[in-house]
Amino acid sequence: MGWISGEEKRLDALELLLESGLCSSGWLRQEGEKLAASEKKIDEIEEEAFYADVVFILDALETEATRETVKAGSFSYRVAQPGKLRFLFPQLWWYCAADRRTLLQAYNVPGLRDVPEKELERKPYVICSIVLPGTNGYGNRFLMLKARCRAMRALIAAELSRRENGAWPEKLEPMPIDPFSGKPLLYRAGTQVWSVGPNGIDEDGLGGYDEAVRRQCDDIRAIVRIGE
Repeated sequence: MGWISGEEKRLDALELLLESGLCSSGWLRQEGEKLAASEKKIDEIEEEAFYADVVFILDALETEATRETVKAGSFSYRVAQPGKLRFLFPQLWWYCAADRRTLLQAYNVPGLRDVPEKELERKPYVICSIVLPGTNGYGNRFLMLKARCRAMRALIAAELSRRENGAWPEKLEPMPIDPFSGKPLLYRAGTQVWSVGPNGIDEDGLGGYDEAVRRQCDDIRAIVRIGE
């Protein structure tokens, strides 16, 4: 999540630099290439995040761990072994076992966005009820970043075309594919490129709550604000 936040800040800065008109065409081309490289890296980091998430949670629920005697000063003691919980607190051990089984079933998927969003009762699924409902949103952050990288690359291409031809192109070809819809990203000549976002609805590039339609909008865009 820290890496995603950093990339989002970089995209914010690129928008402002693009608006300023102070960037050379050569520099813009280099940034477009960097965005393409970042986009390829997104899938790798998402895979690593999924693996780390699974390992961390399942390790926390591991009930067969053993520990050696720990020496502390002039005395020694044995750390409580999770495997012994079944004898001391059988209900707690059963809760952990039920959570672990459910998580193993839920995580048997290709990636974060494929984890089913299950609504589970707090008992016995204490961990699952916390983890599973938010996993898809967690995975969508990677897809949202990919959509914004593609939108920014398209907007840079539009700016470069304007500099060469003296006017914004009416359409961009080829237009990058929207990772949410599977169709080309949407384009408003020279000012905005956007994705329909996780809900799959074209909201004209709007994000946040829209009072007019009384709905939370989630389009993902790259935008250049043009002054009068």
